[in-house]
Amino acid sequence: MTADPLLDVHAEFQTVLYAHPEAGGYPAQDFDKLFSSAFAQTLAFGLLLVREGSGRPVDATAYQHMPAEHPLMRTALRVLT
Repeated sequence: MTADPLLDVHAEFQTVLYAHPEAGGYPAQDFDKLFSSAFAQTLAFGLLLVREGSGRPVDATAYQHMPAEHPLMRTALRVLT
């Protein structure tokens, strides 16, 4: 882990989700563009999942309401709060 949680999420996306981006049809040379798009989509879906699942407005504690089976979305929400 680094002192910057967003860099930790970046590394997790790169090693777990996109270990071989070219296999999924994504260019391997510019991971930052791929990461920014994937992170934004993960964050948006995570916020919607928390809102719909909890029936509460989303606030700075949103990550605490993310189901345990979605650790990547939980981490994305935690990083931004």
